[in-house]
Amino acid sequence: WLRKGPDVYDQMIFIAHATPGVLKHYRLGVPIMAYWRIVLQTDDAVFGGCDTANEPVFISQEKPFHGRPFSVEVNLAPLSVIILQPVRDRPLSTALQVQDGPLK
Repeated sequence: WLRKGPDVYDQMIFIAHATPGVLKHYRLGVPIMAYWRIVLQTDDAVFGGCDTANEPVFISQEKPFHGRPFSVEVNLAPLSVIILQPVRDRPLSTALQVQDGPLK
């Protein structure tokens, strides 16, 4: 689900995966072209999870999905929750210039 805030960078996307299998490269629709960072991933080793690999930051792709104009791909661990938020200190114009791939 999407939690909106007063500013476009205050919104957060919550992904709850309630099945026992790993979903690799799960495409998720997002409302804006931006860099998206993981705020919380309950599968992290610090929480006793198996640390399913995800980049710490995702870049929106111009691929509409879930009724949203852009999307990102994430790996979802079994019985986990991930919270994503747009990165405030990276302007949208920078994200528009980047095709795919992790931040350097």
